[in-house]
Amino acid sequence: MRTVGTISIFLFLVVCAAIDLKKRSLPMWLLWAGSLGVLLISLWNTRLNLFSLFQGAVPGIVLGIISWITREAVGYGDVWIITLLGIYLGIWDTVTLVCIAFFFSSIAAVGCLVWKKFRRDTRIPFVPFLTAAYVGVVFL
Repeated sequence: MRTVGTISIFLFLVVCAAIDLKKRSLPMWLLWAGSLGVLLISLWNTRLNLFSLFQGAVPGIVLGIISWITREAVGYGDVWIITLLGIYLGIWDTVTLVCIAFFFSSIAAVGCLVWKKFRRDTRIPFVPFLTAAYVGVVFL
């Protein structure tokens, strides 16, 4: 069941990344559907250990507080996705995933600034970087 969950979440992230690239936001129905799927898969995998699920959500909750303080420097959709990934992967894999995603996004941002594709205040979608980091953490 773990493999089915891993692939299902990867496909969910690919869909979210495509929508985030195109619209720069994620529809609520997709986030709710993903939440239901991740919760069901995670509850099955952890044998109803709610403490480990909550513990995995901590990185997303902390990032949500930071997002609220900084007036959405990181969007709430990104925070929601990170929280879902935390529930599925656990706290330490999620921290690793977020660090990798921030690293990838910083390289992309610097590259776009150097080649004058963006200005300093341009917002870039973050879910594609989360998807790439998920592949790195889970499949490699």
